[in-house]
Amino acid sequence: MSIASIIQDQVGNKAFTMMGARDLIDTGTSTDALGGLRWRVGRNAKRVQWVQVTLKADDTYTVTFTRMKRAPSYEVVTLAEHDGIYFDMLHGIIESETGMYLTLCRDDRGSYAA
Repeated sequence: MSIASIIQDQVGNKAFTMMGARDLIDTGTSTDALGGLRWRVGRNAKRVQWVQVTLKADDTYTVTFTRMKRAPSYEVVTLAEHDGIYFDMLHGIIESETGMYLTLCRDDRGSYAA
């Protein structure tokens, strides 16, 4: 099982559906990362176009939110980057940076139900 498929399971198919996620890409390994997953999200209030989740050697994630400018530059702009994120914090970070809800209901404590 690849790192990208593990990240996909941890975020969850319902969350991907609610984000309008498409173009899921396995980012593979690099010198400082064990692997990752990048996907394009639907329209949102904060104009985020791409979300990338990368697994680090210390078993935490780096979550990066980017968008691409229009022609002629097509410059990729990093809107936010969060380091040291654990898997149970992924939903909260993605929701706060995109403005999109990833679940339909909350429990009594104000946190999202599984």
